[in-house]
Amino acid sequence: FHQQQAPPPPRQRWTELTAVGHILADEVFNYSRDNASVLSEGEKRQLRSWSESVHNRIYHTSTLVLENTVLATDLKRGQKAVESMRDEMTVLRARTKRFRDEADQLEGNVEQTMKETSALQGASSFLTSLQSLATQAME
Repeated sequence: FHQQQAPPPPRQRWTELTAVGHILADEVFNYSRDNASVLSEGEKRQLRSWSESVHNRIYHTSTLVLENTVLATDLKRGQKAVESMRDEMTVLRARTKRFRDEADQLEGNVEQTMKETSALQGASSFLTSLQSLATQAME
């Protein structure tokens, strides 16, 4: 049974990829240095130029990869923040709906209480008038 290993992290993969270029450039540099006596000036210049070009290209590409990594990290952070805000907005919408429903219910309760109060005032007024008539009739 063969278990598949997880791939190395991006930074390690990039280091492994650039290591090959560094080694190759270093080998070319060492070759031109060790064989300086048998190489023409043009060959030495060409090998040195090629070695420097490889080092410069690796540096430039590494810089771009690093910038892209930072941008990708920022993008992921931004996406997580947006998701978090969406979740919070959903919660706040639910709370707002609950508060509106509660306010509507309270408004209905106030209307009902006002109707009951009005009916009680009418009954009280009727009883007061009736008591006043009864008092007058007894006098």
